[in-house]
Amino acid sequence: CVEPETICKVPKKINSEAAACLFQSGTTAYQVFTHMAKIEEGDRFLVHGGSGAVGNILLQLCQLNGVEAVSTASAEKLDRLRQWTNQVFDYRSPTYFSDLKQVAGEGFDAAIDFSNQKSINNSFNLLKDGGSLKLLG
Repeated sequence: CVEPETICKVPKKINSEAAACLFQSGTTAYQVFTHMAKIEEGDRFLVHGGSGAVGNILLQLCQLNGVEAVSTASAEKLDRLRQWTNQVFDYRSPTYFSDLKQVAGEGFDAAIDFSNQKSINNSFNLLKDGGSLKLLG
């Protein structure tokens, strides 16, 4: 829907359960993007779990809004994410944190993490001064 007064119809090929999940994931991603992380054009955003429902929508929001996205996922899902960003990393790789550190440069404006304490600590260390880390899970 583009206009608030427009009624959105779910295509018949999408069942109601899938539509509900898309709505919930989309709403969560939108809230994170606009209200929690306050991502803006030109920002750099680290999205852990980019292959998940919320993470994938976040990557699409980044692409639509001129935000540089970097994402992590398991190796078998990286190719799928390359339609949204070329900067994707296998979180199981022994060098993934050092690889992220290299692309972080001066640091990310924001990061979202759905993961564990080690990942959260690493994400925090990849932020630039004043950057924000958002946790969901």
